Formats: sequence, C-alpha cells, structure tokens
Amino acid sequence: MTEAGITAVSELITAYVKSLIEKSKEGKKLSDQEYLILVTYYTENRMDEIRGEMRSFMDYVNKRFEDTNRRIDDLRKDMDTRFEDTNRRIDDLRKDMDTRFEDTNRRIDDLRKDINMLIQVLRK
Repeated sequence: MTEAGITAVSELITAYVKSLIEKSKEGKKLSDQEYLILVTYYTENRMDEIRGEMRSFMDYVNKRFEDTNRRIDDLRKDMDTRFEDTNRRIDDLRKDMDTRFEDTNRRIDDLRKDINMLIQVLRK
C-alpha cells in the first residue's frame, strides 16, 4: 500500500472513531463491534506511544553504551601507552645494567691481570 493509501485509511479510521465518540457522548449505545473498534484504536495509539518511549529509552541506553565503550577504548589506549612506556623504561634499565655489568667485568679482568702480573713479579 502506498503512503497516500495508508494516510487515507488512517484518516478514515480516525474520522470513524471520532463519530463513535460523538455517538457515545450523545448517550447512544455502541454495538459490540463499535466498542471493539474503539478499544482497538486506543490500544494501538497507546502501543504507538509505548513504542516511542521504548525507542527513546533504547536510544538513551545505546548512547550510554557508546559512551562507555568510548571510555573503555580511551582507557585501553592509555594503558597501552603506559605499558609501552614501562617496557621502554625496563629495556633502558636492562641496557644500563648490561653496560654496568660489562664495565664491572672489564674492571675485574683488568684487576685479575694486574694481580697476575704482581704475582709474576713477586715470584722472581
């Protein structure tokens, strides 16, 4: 059904419901079918309102989830940066310690050579 057709049917139903309300206001008795049409019409209207409220609520919930996910992503990036910085600092410390150990080993080797040389001199 086209949009124009849907609009026409909707207007027809609304006009009919208004005529039923007027009939009821005049004190005339509604038939079971007319009463059923009124109840159905108002039930559908209320359901449309509830659907709108639900859409609004779901939009709110989705926005909150998006905000939360964005914050989690930001925190993840921050943690990644901190881990990278910490790993870089550990690597720098490791290099520094390796250099110090090499220097210490070299000094020990130099001392050993000096001691061996002194022992050689003392043995003569």
